[in-house]
Amino acid sequence: MFRIVAICIFCLSSFGCSKTVFYDHNNKTVALDSFNGQWLLINYWAAWCTPCRKEIPELNQLNQQANNIKVLGVNFDLPDHVELKKQMQDLAIAFDVLQQDPREYYQFSRPSVLPFTVLISPDGKPMKTLLGPQTAESIGQMISLYQQGLQTSKSKGS
Repeated sequence: MFRIVAICIFCLSSFGCSKTVFYDHNNKTVALDSFNGQWLLINYWAAWCTPCRKEIPELNQLNQQANNIKVLGVNFDLPDHVELKKQMQDLAIAFDVLQQDPREYYQFSRPSVLPFTVLISPDGKPMKTLLGPQTAESIGQMISLYQQGLQTSKSKGS
């Protein structure tokens, strides 16, 4: 009996419970590693955060118009599914919002101020923490700087 339980635990830990899979506001699975190859913004927001409310239209625009950038939201308060959807509707959030916090996967600390955005590179590494409200333009400029730096480092390595 012990051997069967041990085998089941091994199989589940190896295959069935990936730390890269989360659920979004529609209860659809979101595999974080599926965003490799594009820039990912993980934005922490709360309904009570006035700067967050001002930033959301910019993030909506960025998520809809930029082909190489994906925005994922995380509600700082981690409300239940029903409340999350209500808050998203009230704030007109058009990007996907995770029901769980992915900070352990990317190995960064829980934010202590909002809004808080983490810029994840196309190879899945956190590059920069952005505090305060961002604009589509400021995020685009930040990504351009990193892309220039990546291109420079690649050409030096060749």
